[in-house]
Amino acid sequence: LDYINSRILGRLLPVFLIGAGLFFIIYMKGLPIMRPRAIISPFLRKEMKDGSVSPRSALWLALGGVLGVGNIVGVSAAIWYGGAGAVFWMCVSAVLASVLKYAETLLALSRRKGGAASSSAEYIKDVLTERGIPQIGRFLSFAFATLCLVNSLSMGCLIQVNAMVGVCRDILKVKPIITGILCAILMIAVSSGGLKRISSATNKIVPFMSIVFCLLSIAALIIRADRIPNAFVEIIHSAFDFSGKGLIGGIGGFFVSRSV
Repeated sequence: LDYINSRILGRLLPVFLIGAGLFFIIYMKGLPIMRPRAIISPFLRKEMKDGSVSPRSALWLALGGVLGVGNIVGVSAAIWYGGAGAVFWMCVSAVLASVLKYAETLLALSRRKGGAASSSAEYIKDVLTERGIPQIGRFLSFAFATLCLVNSLSMGCLIQVNAMVGVCRDILKVKPIITGILCAILMIAVSSGGLKRISSATNKIVPFMSIVFCLLSIAALIIRADRIPNAFVEIIHSAFDFSGKGLIGGIGGFFVSRSV
């Protein structure tokens, strides 16, 4: 597993995903980047006429799954490994990965069934079946769904809860088992209500969390304002010093930050 992760996934996967991002930018004629108004405007609508989850609620729901430990641990790990230049390459790879997410959502909506968007596993199977290779479609669909399930029960859950347990134990002096039980109760209470209750919870929690996250980031910049000019110079210089590890560290840190 270590060999596969370091030699295959660790090297080929980032290159493949960034290449896919560049492909979709060209294929969609730069739509996600050149026309931000067309993408942002739907989020101004609060409710949908058919009673489904609004675009704004969907945004909070999505942000609830990506804001948190990964944004701190992943970024710090990339800077530690790749140096200051990792910051620049994380920004570049983030733009390309956002295009991938846009393409994924577009495919899901274009393959909607019964008014609901198709999942990635569904449209993978459907598209490849239409192209005359149903066996490969079923295999890739099953593999994708299985990996998503494994990730949700491991990286997506354990690392976040472990971070909460560590903070509560070290700062609030709360026993880990108590924090774990409280997290489990809250998760059951929210998820048992289905998408509507999950969306309602994220609508209340994520905006507050996002504001606090931004305010703390701004505060850190204000406190260290005297170091910002030198930091910019070091980031740009290190980013294009290909004798170092800035590029590798930046891309690797980006995927670490998204995986947790």
